[in-house]
Amino acid sequence: MLAVEELQEIVEVALFSGRLAGERPLSLLVIADVGSGKSELLAHYPEHLNATVLYVNDITAFALHKHHGKELREGKIRHIILGDLLTPLNKQKEQADAFITFMNGVIEEGLARVESRDSCFIADVPVRCGLVTSIARQDFETRHTRWATVGFLSRLLPISYSYSQDTILQVFDYIIHGRYATDKPIALWLPGSDVSVDLPIDIARELIPLTQRLKDSEDTYGFRRLKQLQVWVKAHALYRGRHVVTRDDLARLFELSVYMNRRCEKQL
Repeated sequence: MLAVEELQEIVEVALFSGRLAGERPLSLLVIADVGSGKSELLAHYPEHLNATVLYVNDITAFALHKHHGKELREGKIRHIILGDLLTPLNKQKEQADAFITFMNGVIEEGLARVESRDSCFIADVPVRCGLVTSIARQDFETRHTRWATVGFLSRLLPISYSYSQDTILQVFDYIIHGRYATDKPIALWLPGSDVSVDLPIDIARELIPLTQRLKDSEDTYGFRRLKQLQVWVKAHALYRGRHVVTRDDLARLFELSVYMNRRCEKQL
């Protein structure tokens, strides 16, 4: 893929957040036009030997707690990568609603008990994991109002982009010469255990103005967005091999914040 290095960094930092001690794994929703390579970008991050990542093309709430319940309870799954969010949602309304409800709980509050007609999921400690997924801008625009009312959207940090004319021409050339055939999965090796990362209070305070700029329109105060940005800078420090957040992490967040909206304004 071309011109996606910054997007890859954002995704990789999110996956590193799954190894932050005492923090909820960060969730992402990647938004771009149809055919922009969103699901292809996420497909470059398959499961690795020491990764706490479950990669799926489709999933239901029932399948998650029936077939992956043990791994979730044991903390072996910290992130679910779902190539296209619409795949599990283009099912019967009951199944789609159950998936949103399940993910709402597992992303934020944590799930301790889920009962259905066919199975029962019980955990001693509330289970949390992050979701990294994507959706076409056109589909997002027709659904975002309903998802916002149930609190689903604010649980995911939005990442959006579009292509400049120059990049479009480069992609055409990339396809014509068949270079896409040489693309390989990204070998991202996550820490084997949870790691504590310290966030100095003076740096944390500097996140507040950015939070006010990036908070969703339906988010009155921005408290959830501030927590997400705090997790991001801590995960970025870990991504860079440090146990303390520095101003380099803060500066990188400000640089990449141009992607952190639903408007697809940032051109690659």
